[in-house]
Amino acid sequence: MDGELSCPDDIIVPGSSAEPEADRGISTLFFAGVIAVVVLNLFSAQTLIGVIGPAIGLPPSAYGLVSMTTMLGYGAGLILLVPLTDLAENRRLILRMLIGDVAALAMASLAQTSLLFLIAGFFIGMTTSVIQMLVPLAAALTPAAQRGRIVGNIMSGLVLGALLSRPLAGLIADAFGWRSVYGISACLIALLATVLAFTLPQRRPAPGLSYGKLIGSLWSLLRQEKVLQLRAATSGLCFASFNIFWTTIALRLTAAPFHLSAQGVAAFALAGAAAIFMAPLGRTDRRSRLDAAGGRAVGAAGDGGHAAGLAGRQYSSGRAAEDLFGRDGGRRHAARCRCDR
Repeated sequence: MDGELSCPDDIIVPGSSAEPEADRGISTLFFAGVIAVVVLNLFSAQTLIGVIGPAIGLPPSAYGLVSMTTMLGYGAGLILLVPLTDLAENRRLILRMLIGDVAALAMASLAQTSLLFLIAGFFIGMTTSVIQMLVPLAAALTPAAQRGRIVGNIMSGLVLGALLSRPLAGLIADAFGWRSVYGISACLIALLATVLAFTLPQRRPAPGLSYGKLIGSLWSLLRQEKVLQLRAATSGLCFASFNIFWTTIALRLTAAPFHLSAQGVAAFALAGAAAIFMAPLGRTDRRSRLDAAGGRAVGAAGDGGHAAGLAGRQYSSGRAAEDLFGRDGGRRHAARCRCDR
């Protein structure tokens, strides 16, 4: 995941006296690392819902809200905030999103009631959509001929963060308590924001549509672009399946007959990290093999229905392995979608 991103004419690097030719390149490893850290907050609560739910006073039937509100906030951020990258100066917008993320994480770590925690969770998800501002910025810094390879490398950071978020959250919660998961994340994001303030290049988008017309254009694009419809459907189904599985399995593994602790659930989640090796395939084989992966992603959505029923029946170690490693098709498909942009 090496290499550097160059600076085109509409990018200004801090400290370069507004001269893009200074060419202070930004490492793809740097971008991948930033995205890996930020995305941790999107999925970390999924393995902790059985711990957080009773701690904040939720009834067992509402434990799923712990992770659901974060996902709802992420969806809202994708629709309402990410399009701002076409209107506002990108560096300033990204830094403000990260500051908001720090505030929401701090609120979650200190929340004593379910209402405060769920509000904080929603804003954690909303501000975590900043990762979808960083990836297009990295693409804008990349020559067209190298864009698929570079963005595929950066997406490996997103996949790594998503897959490691659950085991890391479980291990930290087991050692220091669930509130420390949010407190440590807040400190990490604050540190990242400080580093990015000095290293992230400015990007001023060209004048265009107003915010209202820009949001409205999303639906027009969805109606008109068949390829976009296919990508949105397969990625959405895969994302839904992935999250249904992990939200449900956390409850199943902590119940009879497994009775796993947060550390045990973390060990189970760690096995899924093997899928990180699938994301770089998005830059080596963009067509034939990944077309099959896209089809597999749709099929994986059907597994979500199986996962949703886990609480009512036995779950074998063999089925667990199949579900864990079956997720790689969705991650490969996500890599291909990014490389096609």
